[in-house]
Order: sequence, then C-alpha cells, then structure tokens
Amino acid sequence: MAGNIIPAIATANAIVAGLAVLRAQGILKGEIESCTSVYLRPKVNHRGQLFVPERTLTAPNPKCYVCAPKPEVALVCNLKQLTLKDLTAAFKEGLNMQAPDATVEGKGLVVLSSEPGETDHNNQKTLEEIGLNDGCALLVDDFLQNYEVRVRLQQEDEENSWRLVTDTDAPMPGPKEEEPANGSNGAEEPKPGPSRTNHDSDSDMEIIDEDDNGEPVEKPPKRRRKEMSDEIVEIC
Repeated sequence: MAGNIIPAIATANAIVAGLAVLRAQGILKGEIESCTSVYLRPKVNHRGQLFVPERTLTAPNPKCYVCAPKPEVALVCNLKQLTLKDLTAAFKEGLNMQAPDATVEGKGLVVLSSEPGETDHNNQKTLEEIGLNDGCALLVDDFLQNYEVRVRLQQEDEENSWRLVTDTDAPMPGPKEEEPANGSNGAEEPKPGPSRTNHDSDSDMEIIDEDDNGEPVEKPPKRRRKEMSDEIVEIC
C-alpha cells in the first residue's frame, strides 16, 4: 500500500541523507580534511554512541572500478561471437552503466556510442568483425554519470558467455586450463563479475584511528567523440 512504510527505515534514511549533505557542504567549502566517515549503528555501542565517526575518510578501494584512481577491468568473452549489442548489455549489467560510450584507447575511434543511431548499424556485428581483437583496450564511460573504466578484452572460446574480471593483475584462466595440474602453485583464480565496495555492517564496530587521508580525484568533463567509420579496419 502506498505510504505504508516502516517509520524506522524512513528515519534512518533521513539521518543518512542529512549526514551526506553535511559532508557535501564541507567538500564544496574546500574543507575535505574535516570530513570523516560516519557509521549509523542499529544499536548503541558500549560508549553510548549511535553514530560512530572515524578520524578520516575511508581510503578508496584500489580494486574498485568506481573509486580507484585508474579503474580497470577485463572482459573475458568470445570475440568471434559477442556482438556490439551484447557488449552494450555487458556494460549495463556488469558495470551498472546507463548510457555507455566506448572508444579504442590511444586511437579515439568510437566503438560504442550512447547517441541514438550513431553506432546502431554495427549492433549485430561481432567484435572481431569490427576490428577488435584479443588484448584490445577500450575506454568506456557513462554519459549520464561521472564514471569511466578501462576495459581490456580477453579472448575465450566459450560460447555465448562473458564475464568481468576485476583483478587484472592476477593470471587469467584460459579456456583449456580448467583441469587441475599436479604442478599447480595453488594460486586462487580471480572471481568473475564486477567488484563491489564492501561496507562493514558489523554491529560491534568501534572507532579506528587511521593516518591515511583520502584525496578526491578530479575527472575531465565528458565530450562527444568523433563517429566511427563504416569501413571495417583492424583497430587494435
């Protein structure tokens, strides 16, 4: 029923929104050093605190593709079968983008555009057919969000599948390396799918003193890029 909500949830949301506004005012005033991370606890702790502040802002997660200084993710797929339309769906579902734009790194060639009709004629073409190959790097940004990710393509022979690997520093499992080997070093394979920042929900959380100071990362404004030619060329 409309309007039938739990008062405690609405109150908690209002409190968190108010704290976010206070921190935003500090950032606008150039006083980010005075901003701290604040946790709203479900119950008061042994110190009688319901709001538990930290001394500084929590440092960005270097493996997070949103708050990392240079976010990067690997897209493992079959370049001979994945179409440009499928690539759009992968960015929207895997990276939570709304209007993705993609260009080839270092060349500025538009592969995918959020502008209606600009690259729709290539929707049914595979990535291999439009000139993308194994190891090609794409700069992907969301026109509706301040959000940019570097995506490196990784070839895999699996049919009709794709997955995102966030820890690109770890060795990528190949399509024929699924069987365990006796000489394996026991290294853990990176988990598929996009990374997510884990928020601590432990009810026994206490104030932790940290010396690391988080610094905001300025990103350049988004600009429309030149259209990709209809001619199919090797671009990577």
